[in-house]
Amino acid sequence: MDWLPEIKKLFDGMVEKIPEVVRPVVKPALVEAAEKKCAERGGNAVAEVDFVVGMFEVTPPAFQPTMIGDLESFGIPYDKYLAKVDSDFKCNTDLDQLVKDMVKLGEITGVKINPDAIWRPLKAYSQFYIGSPVSIRTTNKPIEKRDVSVRYVELMHPHEPDPYTTAINQGLILIECPDAVNAYSDKSEVKLDVDLGKISVDGREFCFPRLPKEIIAIRDAGGLLNYTREKLKTKK
Repeated sequence: MDWLPEIKKLFDGMVEKIPEVVRPVVKPALVEAAEKKCAERGGNAVAEVDFVVGMFEVTPPAFQPTMIGDLESFGIPYDKYLAKVDSDFKCNTDLDQLVKDMVKLGEITGVKINPDAIWRPLKAYSQFYIGSPVSIRTTNKPIEKRDVSVRYVELMHPHEPDPYTTAINQGLILIECPDAVNAYSDKSEVKLDVDLGKISVDGREFCFPRLPKEIIAIRDAGGLLNYTREKLKTKK
């Protein structure tokens, strides 16, 4: 099958960025996927849409951020093709085992793990933690600054509602304050004043945008459902 010259050049450039150890496997798989997409749309030559969609469908989700960075380096507007990608959740993560693994890693690394605290975001975003590739990470920082975290990699499925709305609905508060995070260590004393938008870490005070009182009330109620129930009770 023919390829448009500029897409053949793009293909060669992207292949050069693939690690040599997997290049012999990925290269023919990408050719097959791109030409299949071209045939499905009845095209005469492989075009940008065929190449980009094919790349997404043959690249494991965990490596897609790197792939996206490579596409962006060539000036490819990958996002306009995402709706054409044939994708579905491909994993079936056991969340109970995931929490056990985090607790075990905490024991190994000397990081205190609170399973109840872990379960709250896992339940809030359970569809993504179960269906997407997940990774558990820690650092080689001094033990007092070490942490353990878990994250999922999912680019093809939108959050409905968005992550911030989901957090609010579940009674979680998302706060962005990088300076406070950098100042924190495992032995730090932390005080949080959500009403005033302040965090104190070992006596050092940091500020973040104050949250609307309605969001704080939802947090205090344990989530939107409980908040709504309490509101309905007061109206009776």
